[in-house]
Amino acid sequence: MTSKRYTLYRTDPIMVMNLPPRWRRFEDYLAEMKSSYRRHAKKAVRAGSKLKHQDLSSEQIEAEKAAIFGLFYAVFKRAHYRFGCLTDDYFVQLKAQLQGHMNLRAYYLENRMIAFTVNLIDGNVLQQHYVGLDYDSGLDMLLKHILLDTVRMAIDGGVRRIVFGRTASELKSSLGAQPLDAELLFRHRSPIPNWFLSELRRFVQPASWTPRHAFKFSIDGSSGTTGVCQ
Repeated sequence: MTSKRYTLYRTDPIMVMNLPPRWRRFEDYLAEMKSSYRRHAKKAVRAGSKLKHQDLSSEQIEAEKAAIFGLFYAVFKRAHYRFGCLTDDYFVQLKAQLQGHMNLRAYYLENRMIAFTVNLIDGNVLQQHYVGLDYDSGLDMLLKHILLDTVRMAIDGGVRRIVFGRTASELKSSLGAQPLDAELLFRHRSPIPNWFLSELRRFVQPASWTPRHAFKFSIDGSSGTTGVCQ
């Protein structure tokens, strides 16, 4: 494709986690973690114990769309790369289109929504589509608690793979997710803008991060101390 004057960009990896059938409960997942990672995971679970979570219906998403958009935008404006902002009707419309294949779970602290996660379910794959956070909520480890709650939801639902997306790679790695390399190809119709796209590549590089090895054994059950992230 580069011969057609497309420019290849390497992006942050997509973080995924395979869930073996032997994980029938969230506790089975925790039991296979190394002690230090399990301790931090349990701490994040406890940190979120004061939260109430609720899976919102279409009507509730409509009623809460202003709060949902505010939490989405708080994350969006911190992103290093932005490919366009959503409207406040996006999640309402997404639920109307996907129905039971889309889940929006909201997290409340003292009856105020401080976070949400949108998960898309396709067969035995769960994709974490968006996360919204109130960074001023004062709740420690909020994102980690939400990610662990997603793992619990996936195990309870019989899902076999979670696609966590590109952000917070090191945090997701500490929960057992593995990186998949991701690349994008760009081409502009006009030669001069297309040249600028190729030059811009030098300044757009994946963020550096340290892979973690959360599990005692690899996911396939083989022996050894090497974690799932190679």
